[in-house]
Amino acid sequence: FLFVGETGSSIKFWLASLGGSSPKKQVAAGNFIFNLILTLLTLFFMEDILRFILSVLGIQQPLIALVTFSSIINLAGILLFLPALKPFASLLVKIHPTTNHHRTGFLTVKENIDADTAAELLQKETGYFIYHTMLLNTKLLQISSEHLPVVEEYERKSQPFHLKDRNGEDHYHWIKELHGEIQAIYFRFTQRQLPADNNHLGLYISAIRNAMHAAKSIKDITDNISNLSRSSKTLKFDFFTSFQQEAEELNITLLSWLQKTEKPSYQEILTVSKSIEKNYSQILNRFYREAAGTSLTEIEITTLINFSRECFSANRSMLMAVKDLMLDEKEAASFNEEPLFMS
Repeated sequence: FLFVGETGSSIKFWLASLGGSSPKKQVAAGNFIFNLILTLLTLFFMEDILRFILSVLGIQQPLIALVTFSSIINLAGILLFLPALKPFASLLVKIHPTTNHHRTGFLTVKENIDADTAAELLQKETGYFIYHTMLLNTKLLQISSEHLPVVEEYERKSQPFHLKDRNGEDHYHWIKELHGEIQAIYFRFTQRQLPADNNHLGLYISAIRNAMHAAKSIKDITDNISNLSRSSKTLKFDFFTSFQQEAEELNITLLSWLQKTEKPSYQEILTVSKSIEKNYSQILNRFYREAAGTSLTEIEITTLINFSRECFSANRSMLMAVKDLMLDEKEAASFNEEPLFMS
């Protein structure tokens, strides 16, 4: 039963790897095949192995006999697979061929293109990154994707990675890898002499940095999210749902902007920015009023304040990312000069 259980677990591991990289899938497939063969060997030779342990080795204690049984099977597996490692590796590559999928949707590091084309494609790549960062944050905040606007082009580009099927941790890791690829592309561009009118490439990389910061802010409070979303204390649960609802409304707005060919105006972005600040202030003020009459501990209060700050930071950073993507250089600089009640 021990090896049957391991085989069952390796099936789950293999299925879970199907949305990942080729090496990950190959390792999972290898683990399953190894455990399957060991299980079959165990069932076929069980009586012989037990006779050897009890009669030849003279082991009578059940626990020691079980450990010996497991050790013999594992040793047999090693001796069986060791001479066949190369053919076995070839088999795994045939099962899950090695692919060179770039996480980027429009550019690769090795491409050698002119500056104008580079700027156009990097703009699309930035939108692609922001889009998937927003989807990650809504997933981490346990927001249903049912009402979120969809950018079909970005969905098609990311289809091979099965992002919807990934958990938050795996999705975040993918975002980090995509971020690294885009940064490498940008460094390649900056090594070349670009025309003066392509200086807005810096805005795109600023947008990507802001989006990555938004993802990290939410990723850092996943434990808080889990705790607050399941809290039996009304104040804590309501506090969480207030920020959850605000994030949902914000992401619906930003995603709808990414959907459209017509960019939002400076004033539209500024209005949303002021709304983020106003909502943050209102939720905090309401919390301070209501918390005075509750039995929240100091740790709970600190956790809630930290949660709110990271949510605000994520929302603000995501808006700044969209601002850098969609405004021109002069407007983006002017927006950065707008007074904020909090940084």
